[in-house]
Amino acid sequence: MKDVESGQHLTNIEDIYSALHALQRSRSIVTLRFGHDANAFSSLLIHADLKKQQFIIDEVRPEDGNPRLRAGEGFTLIAFYDGIQVMIKGCRIASSKVAGFDHAYSVNFPKSLYHKQRRQVYRAAVARSSQSSIELHSENREEIFSGRVVDISPLGIGCEFEGFIEPKLERGELFTLGRLNINNEFAMDAPLIVKHPAYNKVTDTTQCGFEPLGIGCEFEGFIEPKLESGELFTLGRLNINNEFAMDAPLIVKHPAYNKITDTTQCGFEFSALEPVNQKSLDRFILHLQRQARRVVTRQPIKL
Repeated sequence: MKDVESGQHLTNIEDIYSALHALQRSRSIVTLRFGHDANAFSSLLIHADLKKQQFIIDEVRPEDGNPRLRAGEGFTLIAFYDGIQVMIKGCRIASSKVAGFDHAYSVNFPKSLYHKQRRQVYRAAVARSSQSSIELHSENREEIFSGRVVDISPLGIGCEFEGFIEPKLERGELFTLGRLNINNEFAMDAPLIVKHPAYNKVTDTTQCGFEPLGIGCEFEGFIEPKLESGELFTLGRLNINNEFAMDAPLIVKHPAYNKITDTTQCGFEFSALEPVNQKSLDRFILHLQRQARRVVTRQPIKL
């Protein structure tokens, strides 16, 4: 193992296996990138074998990445589990025919695996025994989707749904209402944006991450004239429980009207924060992260 300033390069086979097995156990989405191609492909690491020194990944989505894998094109694998980043460069599949697995690829263990604790995105696992639920509403879909929460962090949540969701979930798709509940101890209603959707043929489940709209806000009724993405508000006055207050310019992100609740949900991003405000914001986010590591809260939170 070699320590570097921003993380560790694992070179011991057992250490590499432990990291890969953690990805298998957490059923984390893995991202594949080919060379300098800006497109990303998603898959799952479905098995790690210490004896053979190989790991197995499922077919990738979008499907046009599969011919590139079978052609022997090199790729970089990036994934996260429990707030830890794993990255392997220079990968190539060893075989596209894997005994006991349909439509999967075997990859030899790398000589080096990059391993970095990213505490700013610490992810707390939610036990299967917990009574967790996620309910998704969209203006563009008639069906309401129900699933369970598998992990949660200040930057988003990981969820699992039975079967294959049709039409296929698209990265960046907006659900105007995501209703989250964990053991009746933590509850949240907020607009959610899809991240890294993937279908697992082995378990017949769809795994997907979601992120809130940055600063997610809710307004009563329909705002007229209609809010537009990129619209600038020269002054946004924010106050959260009298613990955090800030005045700053805000830029509109993903505005949406929810007919079910007769509310307008909208995300905002800060525009040109003053250094003193940036430091104040960073301190408050750190406070939220510490709370998130406790997983549960005494009172439900409604955004």
